[in-house]
Amino acid sequence: MKILKQYILAAMFLIPFAPVQLNAAEANTLNTVNSEIIKNTNEKETMARLKAIRALSKTNLSKSEKKALRNEVLEIKHKHEGPGGVVYISTGALILIIILLIILL
Repeated sequence: MKILKQYILAAMFLIPFAPVQLNAAEANTLNTVNSEIIKNTNEKETMARLKAIRALSKTNLSKSEKKALRNEVLEIKHKHEGPGGVVYISTGALILIIILLIILL
């Protein structure tokens, strides 16, 4: 009976990780293709704008116009950086996670 409980417990924890086939895969691929097309056109437009800003003669611009161009370039840069989030785990948290895994498993 004790072994049966262990098998049931193991099954309960492993079932959420079982691969499941999705029926809506075709619609999902169409959405990603459309979003990639839109993303590529937006990137082309912003790259063209950056090239135009770089080719622009800035010697005859006023200080406020130069600042506006600089801010525009920085906004484009921040928009195209993408998800660059980094997760830092402290040593104490890492030790705590390892201890919890040892206890639970």
